[in-house]
Amino acid sequence: EDERIYTFLDTVGSDECRKKILDFQKAVLKNRDEILPRLYWQTKGAKLDFTYLSFEQAFEYAVLEYSFSFWQWGAHCEDIPSPKASVDSLLEHLLSVSGLDFFADQSMKAYASHYYQAGTQMGYYGYKTEPFKGLLKALPMHPHPSAIFMPDKMPVTFTDELVRKVYNWVNEHGNNMIYINGDADTWSSTAVRPSGKTNAVFFFLPGKDHGQARIRNMTDAERSKFVSTLENWLEMDIQ
Repeated sequence: EDERIYTFLDTVGSDECRKKILDFQKAVLKNRDEILPRLYWQTKGAKLDFTYLSFEQAFEYAVLEYSFSFWQWGAHCEDIPSPKASVDSLLEHLLSVSGLDFFADQSMKAYASHYYQAGTQMGYYGYKTEPFKGLLKALPMHPHPSAIFMPDKMPVTFTDELVRKVYNWVNEHGNNMIYINGDADTWSSTAVRPSGKTNAVFFFLPGKDHGQARIRNMTDAERSKFVSTLENWLEMDIQ
C-alpha cells in the first residue's frame, strides 16, 4: 500500500474537481440498488465472470478505483455527472472511466504474473475507505482493500529487497536514463525522482496523463532538451 498514491489523489487538480469526484463516487454507491441490476446485464453482455471477486465486490472496487483511473487516463471534471443525475447517467460515466472488466476473472488471469510480483516484491496500491463510511457492503473498511489480487488467492510473503536494490541503483548508478511522466497521471506520484547523483534527465509533462506522456506531446522546448540530451550521450546528430 503506497501512501504516495493517497497524497496525490488528495492534492491533484482543484478542490472543486476533487469534491466532484468524491460526490460522484458516493452517489454511485448510494444508488447501488438501481445500478447493480443494470450493471449485471452489462457484464453478462460483455461475457465477464466473477468468481475471484463477487459481482458486488467488483462493483465496489470499480467505484474506489474511479479516482485513480480518472487522473491516470485524463478524464475531465466537466464530464462528471451531478450526484442528482439519472442512474443511467451515473452508470454510463462510471463505466467510461472505471469499468468492471478490470476486476473480472479474465483480468485476474491476464495479470496474474503482475499481481504475483506486486504481492511478493514490488508492492502496489490500495484504496482509502474512510470517505465511504457506511456505503461499502462487500469490501472491508479496514484494512484498506488492496489492488493486488494474488493468483488463486495464495498466501505470500512480501519482501522489499528487490525494490530497494532497484531504487538504490537508479539513484546511485542510473546514468544515461530519461524518465518521462505526465504530472497529471496518478502513477507520477511513484516516479523516480532526481537524486543529484546521476546524469539522468527527468520530464514531468504538465497536464499530461498516462497515455499522453509521450515524446510527440512534448513542447518544442522539452523536445529540444530531449533530443540534445540523446545527441550528447550518443555523440551523434539526430535528424
